[in-house]
Amino acid sequence: MKNELKNNFFVAEDDYWQYFQDFSAFADVLSLTSKSLTPEKKIELFNKFVFLINLELSTYCNRKCSYCPLSIYPRQQEYMSKELFEKIIIQLKEMKYRAGIVLNFFNEPLLDNHLIERIRYIRINLPDVYLLFNSNGDFLTKDLLNELFEAGLNLIIVTLQTNPGKCYIDSDKREEMLKFLHKIGIPEYFEKRTEILEKNITIKATLKPHNQINIYCNNWQTYGNDRGGVLKELSKEVRAIPCTKPFREIFVKYNGVITPCCNIYFNLNPIYGDLYNNSLIDIYFSKNMIDFRKKLFSFGDKSGYCTFCNTPDNAEFKTKAERDFVLKNLK
Repeated sequence: MKNELKNNFFVAEDDYWQYFQDFSAFADVLSLTSKSLTPEKKIELFNKFVFLINLELSTYCNRKCSYCPLSIYPRQQEYMSKELFEKIIIQLKEMKYRAGIVLNFFNEPLLDNHLIERIRYIRINLPDVYLLFNSNGDFLTKDLLNELFEAGLNLIIVTLQTNPGKCYIDSDKREEMLKFLHKIGIPEYFEKRTEILEKNITIKATLKPHNQINIYCNNWQTYGNDRGGVLKELSKEVRAIPCTKPFREIFVKYNGVITPCCNIYFNLNPIYGDLYNNSLIDIYFSKNMIDFRKKLFSFGDKSGYCTFCNTPDNAEFKTKAERDFVLKNLK
Protein backbone atom coordinates (compact mmCIF):
# COMPACT_ATOMS: atom_id res chain seq x y z
CA MET A 1 0.00 0.00 0.00
CA LYS A 2 1.62 3.22 -1.13
CA ASN A 3 0.81 6.78 -0.13
CA GLU A 4 -2.72 6.89 -1.55
CA LEU A 5 -4.30 6.93 1.91
CA LYS A 6 -4.88 10.59 2.66
CA ASN A 7 -5.71 10.36 6.34
CA ASN A 8 -4.16 12.26 9.23
CA PHE A 9 -4.19 9.10 11.34
CA PHE A 10 -2.50 6.84 8.78
CA VAL A 11 1.11 5.82 8.15
CA ALA A 12 1.73 4.18 4.76
CA GLU A 13 3.55 0.88 4.47
CA ASP A 14 6.52 2.54 2.77
CA ASP A 15 6.90 4.95 5.69
CA TYR A 16 6.24 2.56 8.56
CA TRP A 17 9.77 1.76 9.74
CA GLN A 18 10.76 5.41 9.49
CA TYR A 19 7.75 6.17 11.68
CA PHE A 20 9.10 3.63 14.16
CA GLN A 21 12.42 5.43 14.28
CA ASP A 22 10.99 8.94 14.39
CA PHE A 23 8.86 8.08 17.43
CA SER A 24 11.58 6.01 19.15
CA ALA A 25 9.28 3.10 18.50
CA PHE A 26 12.04 0.48 18.32
CA ALA A 27 12.15 0.87 22.07
CA ASP A 28 8.39 0.46 22.17
CA VAL A 29 8.79 -3.06 20.82
CA LEU A 30 9.63 -3.86 24.42
CA SER A 31 6.18 -2.61 25.41
CA LEU A 32 4.55 -4.57 22.60
CA THR A 33 5.88 -7.77 24.15
CA SER A 34 5.03 -6.97 27.74
CA LYS A 35 2.60 -9.21 29.61
CA SER A 36 1.67 -6.53 32.12
CA LEU A 37 0.16 -3.77 30.01
CA THR A 38 -2.93 -1.99 31.28
CA PRO A 39 -6.00 -1.93 29.02
CA GLU A 40 -5.40 1.78 28.45
CA LYS A 41 -1.79 1.22 27.40
CA LYS A 42 -2.81 -1.54 25.00
CA ILE A 43 -5.24 0.82 23.28
CA GLU A 44 -2.59 3.54 23.09
CA LEU A 45 -0.06 1.19 21.47
CA PHE A 46 -2.69 -0.35 19.18
CA ASN A 47 -3.63 3.06 17.79
CA LYS A 48 0.03 4.00 17.53
CA PHE A 49 1.11 0.97 15.50
CA VAL A 50 -1.91 -0.55 13.72
CA PHE A 51 -2.88 1.25 10.53
CA LEU A 52 -4.96 -1.29 8.61
CA ILE A 53 -7.76 -3.58 9.74
CA ASN A 54 -8.52 -6.13 7.00
CA LEU A 55 -12.08 -7.49 7.18
CA GLU A 56 -13.18 -10.39 5.00
CA LEU A 57 -16.89 -9.61 4.68
CA SER A 58 -17.51 -12.35 2.09
CA THR A 59 -15.55 -15.23 0.57
CA TYR A 60 -16.40 -15.86 -3.08
CA CYS A 61 -14.42 -14.79 -6.14
CA ASN A 62 -15.59 -15.33 -9.70
CA ARG A 63 -12.01 -15.82 -10.91
CA LYS A 64 -9.59 -18.70 -10.38
CA CYS A 65 -6.25 -17.16 -11.38
CA SER A 66 -3.33 -19.60 -11.53
CA TYR A 67 -1.23 -17.27 -9.36
CA CYS A 68 -3.89 -17.17 -6.61
CA PRO A 69 -4.61 -19.86 -3.97
CA LEU A 70 -8.24 -19.87 -5.12
CA SER A 71 -7.08 -21.88 -8.14
CA ILE A 72 -6.34 -24.66 -5.62
CA TYR A 73 -8.90 -23.88 -2.91
CA PRO A 74 -12.10 -22.61 -4.62
CA ARG A 75 -14.77 -21.39 -2.22
CA GLN A 76 -18.50 -20.85 -2.10
CA GLN A 77 -19.99 -17.57 -0.93
CA GLU A 78 -20.13 -17.15 2.83
CA TYR A 79 -20.60 -13.93 4.74
CA MET A 80 -19.31 -12.43 7.95
CA SER A 81 -22.32 -12.40 10.25
CA LYS A 82 -24.01 -9.09 11.03
CA GLU A 83 -23.39 -9.76 14.73
CA LEU A 84 -19.64 -10.22 14.27
CA PHE A 85 -19.28 -7.33 11.83
CA GLU A 86 -21.00 -4.87 14.14
CA LYS A 87 -19.06 -6.20 17.14
CA ILE A 88 -15.75 -5.45 15.39
CA ILE A 89 -16.80 -1.96 14.31
CA ILE A 90 -18.04 -1.08 17.81
CA GLN A 91 -14.77 -2.33 19.33
CA LEU A 92 -12.85 -0.04 16.97
CA LYS A 93 -15.20 2.82 17.79
CA GLU A 94 -14.64 2.35 21.51
CA MET A 95 -10.87 2.40 20.93
CA LYS A 96 -11.22 5.59 18.82
CA TYR A 97 -9.52 3.87 15.90
CA ARG A 98 -9.02 6.31 13.01
CA ALA A 99 -6.68 4.74 10.45
CA GLY A 100 -7.55 2.38 7.57
CA ILE A 101 -10.04 -0.45 7.00
CA VAL A 102 -9.82 -2.84 4.02
CA LEU A 103 -12.96 -4.78 3.07
CA ASN A 104 -11.57 -7.85 1.34
CA PHE A 105 -9.18 -10.83 1.39
CA PHE A 106 -9.08 -13.48 -1.35
CA ASN A 107 -12.55 -12.61 -2.61
CA GLU A 108 -14.42 -10.27 -4.91
CA PRO A 109 -16.18 -7.75 -2.63
CA LEU A 110 -18.51 -6.52 -5.38
CA LEU A 111 -20.28 -9.90 -5.19
CA ASP A 112 -21.27 -9.11 -1.59
CA ASN A 113 -24.95 -8.14 -1.41
CA HIS A 114 -24.38 -6.39 1.93
CA LEU A 115 -21.37 -4.29 0.86
CA ILE A 116 -23.03 -0.88 0.47
CA GLU A 117 -24.97 -1.29 3.71
CA ARG A 118 -21.81 -2.20 5.61
CA ILE A 119 -19.81 0.66 4.17
CA ARG A 120 -22.50 3.02 5.43
CA TYR A 121 -22.44 1.40 8.87
CA ILE A 122 -18.67 1.84 9.12
CA ARG A 123 -18.82 5.44 7.97
CA ILE A 124 -21.50 6.31 10.55
CA ASN A 125 -19.59 4.74 13.43
CA LEU A 126 -16.03 5.49 12.31
CA PRO A 127 -16.27 8.78 10.41
CA ASP A 128 -12.51 9.38 10.31
CA VAL A 129 -11.28 6.04 8.97
CA TYR A 130 -9.97 5.63 5.42
CA LEU A 131 -12.11 2.94 3.80
CA LEU A 132 -11.01 0.88 0.80
CA PHE A 133 -11.08 -2.50 -0.89
CA ASN A 134 -9.47 -4.43 -3.75
CA SER A 135 -11.49 -5.71 -6.72
CA ASN A 136 -10.94 -7.43 -10.05
CA GLY A 137 -13.27 -4.82 -11.58
CA ASP A 138 -15.42 -7.32 -13.47
CA PHE A 139 -18.64 -6.05 -11.90
CA LEU A 140 -17.78 -2.37 -11.53
CA THR A 141 -19.91 0.16 -13.39
CA LYS A 142 -20.08 3.93 -13.38
CA ASP A 143 -23.29 3.91 -11.31
CA LEU A 144 -21.95 1.39 -8.80
CA LEU A 145 -18.72 3.37 -8.42
CA ASN A 146 -20.71 6.49 -7.56
CA GLU A 147 -22.89 4.53 -5.13
CA LEU A 148 -19.81 3.15 -3.34
CA PHE A 149 -18.31 6.61 -2.96
CA GLU A 150 -21.61 8.11 -1.78
CA ALA A 151 -21.88 5.35 0.86
CA GLY A 152 -18.50 6.35 2.29
CA LEU A 153 -15.80 4.45 0.40
CA ASN A 154 -12.58 6.41 -0.13
CA LEU A 155 -10.54 4.20 -2.42
CA ILE A 156 -11.13 1.25 -4.71
CA ILE A 157 -8.08 -0.62 -5.98
CA VAL A 158 -8.81 -2.51 -9.19
CA THR A 159 -6.39 -5.15 -10.42
CA LEU A 160 -7.11 -6.22 -13.99
CA GLN A 161 -6.13 -9.87 -13.87
CA THR A 162 -4.61 -11.82 -16.75
CA ASN A 163 -7.17 -14.24 -18.17
CA PRO A 164 -6.52 -18.01 -18.02
CA GLY A 165 -4.34 -19.21 -20.88
CA LYS A 166 -3.01 -15.70 -21.55
CA CYS A 167 0.38 -14.19 -20.70
CA TYR A 168 1.04 -10.72 -19.34
CA ILE A 169 1.96 -8.38 -22.22
CA ASP A 170 2.40 -4.65 -21.63
CA SER A 171 0.74 -3.52 -24.86
CA ASP A 172 -2.34 -5.67 -24.20
CA LYS A 173 -2.60 -4.35 -20.67
CA ARG A 174 -2.39 -0.71 -21.76
CA GLU A 175 -5.32 -1.28 -24.10
CA GLU A 176 -7.24 -3.19 -21.41
CA MET A 177 -6.81 -0.35 -18.91
CA LEU A 178 -8.14 2.25 -21.33
CA LYS A 179 -11.16 0.08 -22.13
CA PHE A 180 -11.82 -0.32 -18.41
CA LEU A 181 -11.66 3.45 -17.83
CA HIS A 182 -14.21 3.92 -20.62
CA LYS A 183 -16.44 1.20 -19.14
CA ILE A 184 -16.70 2.92 -15.76
CA GLY A 185 -17.11 6.38 -17.24
CA ILE A 186 -13.76 7.91 -16.33
CA PRO A 187 -12.28 10.27 -18.96
CA GLU A 188 -8.81 9.38 -20.19
CA TYR A 189 -6.94 11.55 -17.75
CA PHE A 190 -5.31 10.66 -14.48
CA GLU A 191 -3.03 12.30 -12.00
CA LYS A 192 -0.41 9.57 -12.10
CA ARG A 193 0.61 6.77 -14.43
CA THR A 194 3.64 4.55 -13.89
CA GLU A 195 4.99 1.59 -15.80
CA ILE A 196 7.69 -1.00 -15.15
CA LEU A 197 8.21 -2.98 -18.35
CA GLU A 198 6.83 -6.52 -18.25
CA LYS A 199 6.01 -6.13 -14.56
CA ASN A 200 3.41 -3.50 -13.71
CA ILE A 201 1.27 -0.67 -15.08
CA THR A 202 -0.54 1.67 -12.67
CA ILE A 203 -3.10 4.41 -13.17
CA LYS A 204 -4.31 6.54 -10.26
CA ALA A 205 -7.22 8.94 -10.57
CA THR A 206 -8.72 11.22 -7.91
CA LEU A 207 -12.37 11.70 -8.82
CA LYS A 208 -13.37 13.86 -5.84
CA PRO A 209 -11.34 15.19 -2.90
CA HIS A 210 -11.90 11.99 -0.89
CA ASN A 211 -12.55 9.48 -3.66
CA GLN A 212 -9.83 7.72 -5.58
CA ILE A 213 -9.53 4.75 -7.93
CA ASN A 214 -6.24 2.98 -8.57
CA ILE A 215 -6.01 0.55 -11.48
CA TYR A 216 -3.22 -2.01 -11.68
CA CYS A 217 -2.07 -4.57 -14.18
CA ASN A 218 0.52 -6.80 -12.54
CA ASN A 219 2.60 -9.64 -13.93
CA TRP A 220 1.69 -12.00 -11.09
CA GLN A 221 2.72 -15.03 -13.17
CA THR A 222 6.34 -13.96 -12.74
CA TYR A 223 6.35 -11.65 -9.72
CA GLY A 224 3.53 -13.09 -7.60
CA ASN A 225 3.76 -14.21 -4.00
CA ASP A 226 3.89 -17.93 -3.09
CA ARG A 227 1.29 -17.25 -0.38
CA GLY A 228 2.98 -19.05 2.47
CA GLY A 229 4.27 -21.84 0.22
CA VAL A 230 0.88 -22.75 -1.27
CA LEU A 231 1.98 -21.72 -4.79
CA LYS A 232 5.31 -23.54 -5.03
CA GLU A 233 6.09 -22.30 -8.54
CA LEU A 234 6.36 -18.76 -7.11
CA SER A 235 8.70 -19.77 -4.25
CA LYS A 236 12.05 -18.25 -5.22
CA GLU A 237 14.59 -16.46 -3.04
CA VAL A 238 14.68 -16.92 0.73
CA ARG A 239 13.40 -13.84 2.50
CA ALA A 240 16.03 -12.06 4.60
CA ILE A 241 14.38 -8.68 5.23
CA PRO A 242 11.95 -7.60 7.99
CA CYS A 243 8.19 -7.29 7.44
CA THR A 244 5.82 -4.59 8.68
CA LYS A 245 2.60 -6.56 8.17
CA PRO A 246 2.16 -8.23 11.60
CA PHE A 247 2.96 -4.91 13.30
CA ARG A 248 0.91 -2.64 11.06
CA GLU A 249 -2.08 -4.79 10.04
CA ILE A 250 -4.72 -7.12 11.45
CA PHE A 251 -6.42 -9.74 9.27
CA VAL A 252 -9.91 -10.95 10.18
CA LYS A 253 -11.51 -13.85 8.29
CA TYR A 254 -15.25 -13.96 7.66
CA ASN A 255 -15.67 -16.39 10.60
CA GLY A 256 -13.83 -14.16 13.07
CA VAL A 257 -10.55 -16.07 12.96
CA ILE A 258 -7.41 -13.92 13.07
CA THR A 259 -4.43 -14.75 10.90
CA PRO A 260 -1.18 -12.74 11.18
CA CYS A 261 -0.83 -12.12 7.44
CA CYS A 262 -2.96 -12.27 4.28
CA ASN A 263 -0.26 -14.29 2.53
CA ILE A 264 -0.75 -17.29 4.80
CA TYR A 265 -4.54 -17.26 4.67
CA PHE A 266 -4.81 -20.74 3.16
CA ASN A 267 -2.39 -22.46 5.54
CA LEU A 268 -4.22 -24.41 8.21
CA ASN A 269 -2.08 -23.71 11.26
CA PRO A 270 -1.63 -19.94 11.64
CA ILE A 271 -4.73 -19.19 13.69
CA TYR A 272 -4.16 -16.68 16.47
CA GLY A 273 -7.57 -16.43 18.08
CA ASP A 274 -11.11 -15.58 17.05
CA LEU A 275 -13.25 -12.55 17.68
CA TYR A 276 -16.21 -14.48 19.01
CA ASN A 277 -14.18 -15.32 22.13
CA ASN A 278 -11.52 -12.58 22.20
CA SER A 279 -11.17 -8.89 21.46
CA LEU A 280 -9.02 -7.41 18.70
CA ILE A 281 -6.76 -5.82 21.25
CA ASP A 282 -6.22 -9.03 23.24
CA ILE A 283 -5.34 -11.02 20.11
CA TYR A 284 -2.92 -8.35 18.89
CA PHE A 285 -1.10 -8.55 22.23
CA SER A 286 -1.34 -12.35 22.56
CA LYS A 287 1.81 -14.44 22.95
CA ASN A 288 1.45 -16.07 19.54
CA MET A 289 1.17 -12.73 17.76
CA ILE A 290 4.06 -11.30 19.75
CA ASP A 291 6.28 -14.26 18.86
CA PHE A 292 5.31 -13.95 15.19
CA ARG A 293 6.25 -10.26 15.15
CA LYS A 294 9.60 -10.95 16.81
CA LYS A 295 10.60 -13.31 13.99
CA LEU A 296 9.97 -10.62 11.38
CA PHE A 297 11.40 -7.61 13.19
CA SER A 298 15.01 -7.85 12.05
CA PHE A 299 17.18 -8.95 9.14
CA GLY A 300 18.12 -12.59 8.61
CA ASP A 301 16.71 -15.60 6.77
CA LYS A 302 13.05 -16.25 7.53
CA SER A 303 11.49 -19.67 7.99
CA GLY A 304 8.16 -21.48 7.88
CA TYR A 305 5.39 -19.76 5.98
CA CYS A 306 7.54 -16.65 5.47
CA THR A 307 10.54 -18.43 3.88
CA PHE A 308 9.97 -17.32 0.29
CA CYS A 309 7.67 -14.35 0.79
CA ASN A 310 8.57 -11.49 -1.56
CA THR A 311 6.34 -8.79 -0.08
CA PRO A 312 8.45 -5.59 -0.28
CA ASP A 313 9.71 -3.87 2.84
CA ASN A 314 11.51 -0.56 3.18
CA ALA A 315 13.56 -1.47 6.26
CA GLU A 316 17.07 -0.06 5.96
CA PHE A 317 19.92 -2.46 6.65
CA LYS A 318 21.68 0.22 8.71
CA THR A 319 19.02 -0.40 11.39
CA LYS A 320 20.02 -4.05 11.80
CA ALA A 321 22.22 -3.46 14.84
CA GLU A 322 19.49 -1.51 16.62
CA ARG A 323 16.89 -4.14 15.75
CA ASP A 324 19.13 -6.95 16.99
CA PHE A 325 19.80 -5.05 20.22
CA VAL A 326 16.07 -4.66 20.84
CA LEU A 327 15.44 -8.37 20.22
CA LYS A 328 18.33 -9.36 22.48
CA ASN A 329 16.78 -7.42 25.35
CA LEU A 330 13.26 -8.76 24.95
CA LYS A 331 12.10 -10.98 27.78
